[in-house]
Amino acid sequence: MDRESPESYMEPTAQGLAEAEEFVKYALGKKCSRIYPCITPRFIPTCTVESMKGLAALAKKYGVHIQSHISECCGEVSFVRHLHPEHKTDAHVFDEVGLLTNKVSCGSVESVITPVTTLLQPLLCSEPDGPRHSADRR
Repeated sequence: MDRESPESYMEPTAQGLAEAEEFVKYALGKKCSRIYPCITPRFIPTCTVESMKGLAALAKKYGVHIQSHISECCGEVSFVRHLHPEHKTDAHVFDEVGLLTNKVSCGSVESVITPVTTLLQPLLCSEPDGPRHSADRR
C-alpha cells in the first residue's frame, strides 16, 4: 500500500514491489504444490497506479494469481471514482493497469453493476465474497 493508509501500513512503491517480487521468488523456489504465491494489491484506494501496474507486471512475469477487492461498498466505489474519474468502475481501473486477468480473484464484490459484470464475465474470474456468496451464507 502506498497511499490512503495509516503511515505504519504504507511503504514506498519501489520497496513494496521489490519485496513482493522477493516473496514470489521465495515461495516459487519452495517447489511445493501446497504453497503458491499470490499478488495482493489491497484495493484501489490504497495503491497508486504505479504500484498496481508493477504488481500486474509481477503477476504476469511469474504466472501467479492476483487477489484483491473491487466495488466493495458504495463509499469505496465513490472514492475510486474520485481518484480515477477517467474510469467508469473499479474493474475498469484494474483492467487498465493489467490486474484484471483470468487469474484474478475479486473478493467483496458487493456493488456489482453492469459495466463491472461485463468486464469480469469473459475472464471467468472468481468472486469468492460476492453478493451471491454472501446470500448463500445467510
